[in-house]
Amino acid sequence: MTHQVVTRTIAKSEFFLGLASELADSIGIDGFQHIQEDIAELIIDVEIGKALVRASEADAGLNEAGVMLPKWTTLNAARNWYPKMAQRFPQIIRKFSASGLMALPGEADVNSEARADIDLYLQGKTLTGPERVRLFKLAFDASISGFSGRQSLYEYFFFGDPVRMASALVNTYDREPVRARLREFLNRTD
Repeated sequence: MTHQVVTRTIAKSEFFLGLASELADSIGIDGFQHIQEDIAELIIDVEIGKALVRASEADAGLNEAGVMLPKWTTLNAARNWYPKMAQRFPQIIRKFSASGLMALPGEADVNSEARADIDLYLQGKTLTGPERVRLFKLAFDASISGFSGRQSLYEYFFFGDPVRMASALVNTYDREPVRARLREFLNRTD
C-alpha cells in the first residue's frame, strides 16, 4: 500500500511543480532568482519522490510467502518525508500568485459585459484575461481554499501523527551498521 501512496504523492508533487511553473511563466516572474529557488525546490521534491520509489523497487525482495515486495525502509522514509515537505506546496503557490488570488471574477463575469475589462486588466504575460482567471482559480483551489486546507491536513496526517511515525521509523530502522562503521573509525590507530 505504501508504494501506491508514494506514487500518488509523486503525482501531487508534479501537479504543484506544473502549477507553479505555469503561474511563473504566465505572469513573467520566472526569471527572478527567488522564484527559481522555489521552482528548484519543487523539482527536487519530485525527483526525491521518484528516486525513493525507484530505490524501493530496485532493492525489492521476496517476503516469507515468496511475494516480491518493495524495500520497506525506503518507503517508510518516503512516508515520513512527504507530509512535512508537502506543506510548502500551497505556500509556494500563494507566493507566486500573491494578490492575484484576491477578487477573482467568476465564470459569469468572464461571460458578461465585464469581459472587455477582464481582457484588458487581467491578462498575463502569456495568457488572455479569461485564461489567467482560469489558472488563478486553480491556484486558489490549490493554495487557499477550504479544499486546499483539507488537502494539507490530509497529507500531514495521512499515516497518522508525524511524531509517532518518526518514532516508529527510529525504532525499526537498523542503525547498527552505520554505528559500527563510526566506532571502527573512532578506534583507528593509524
